[in-house]
Amino acid sequence: MAAQNKVVITGIGSIDRKLRSLPLKVQKKVVRQSMRPGMKIVAAAALALAPVLSGILKAHIVVKAGLQRYQKKKRAGKRLKLDEVSIDVRIDADAATKKTSKKTGETVFYPAVVEYKYDDFMLRAFRSAGDAARRTTLRLLKAGVEREAKGR
Repeated sequence: MAAQNKVVITGIGSIDRKLRSLPLKVQKKVVRQSMRPGMKIVAAAALALAPVLSGILKAHIVVKAGLQRYQKKKRAGKRLKLDEVSIDVRIDADAATKKTSKKTGETVFYPAVVEYKYDDFMLRAFRSAGDAARRTTLRLLKAGVEREAKGR
């Protein structure tokens, strides 16, 4: 399993209260629209820091949105509904990013080998651009919530 760095934005009561007063569909829209530009800052840092041998790794760095609907509960095995919006900077997997080891014949995800064995460029990108991404996201979140609240 890949390591993840997460930014959870909390503690801004006025924004949170206004956001929660909006319908769930609008909440998700505002959050997604606010998070994407912030994550593009992290993606730009990852592109700048990514080592280049063939260019395949850089070509596969993307910003992707997702909706995590369920999370497995560890003890009971039950699923809990979360409806959590997520936007990630990741390296898309396809045939170009998979390599076969000459020694073992095993197929591996080449970017993971680069990240964890040779050059932690994704972690460094998150650490260098995370604060700027957070500030951008908060600014856009506040503006989006106020815009949507006025329209109601």
